[in-house]
Amino acid sequence: MSYDPTAGNPSVAMSTAKSAANNTGSTIPIFMPVKITATGIQTVNPSVEADIDAFAGVTASAITNGSNGFIVSSGLIQNTGLSYPAGTALWLSKSGGVTNVKPDIGVGGFVSGDWVVKLGVTLLNDSSPLLIDVIVFIEVKGQL
Repeated sequence: MSYDPTAGNPSVAMSTAKSAANNTGSTIPIFMPVKITATGIQTVNPSVEADIDAFAGVTASAITNGSNGFIVSSGLIQNTGLSYPAGTALWLSKSGGVTNVKPDIGVGGFVSGDWVVKLGVTLLNDSSPLLIDVIVFIEVKGQL
């Protein structure tokens, strides 16, 4: 059994989470890497150091425009909808999403100067092994 500080969202057990507003004009999907801005949250560009400095974590669920949602920097997010096998390392992709391919120069569009950020690792859901959970542990590995 896990502790859920959100009390209203049993699909998330977080050790570090914060509610934030989505004012981007569109829905931000579950498990999307986001940064904090003066107006709320936005997706992250791994080529921009200021984005990495403001990187807060990943969305615990889809957040519609104009709504608040939880951003998780460490802990467990259940039923992410991801299809990677258990034990897969997850990384910030060049497009600001999630990839299972470790960034390197010439891989996935990454170039010298881009930032490498590990987001966590997948595991099977305890209740339904057909669902994929993620243990979130953000690690900025450095610059390429």
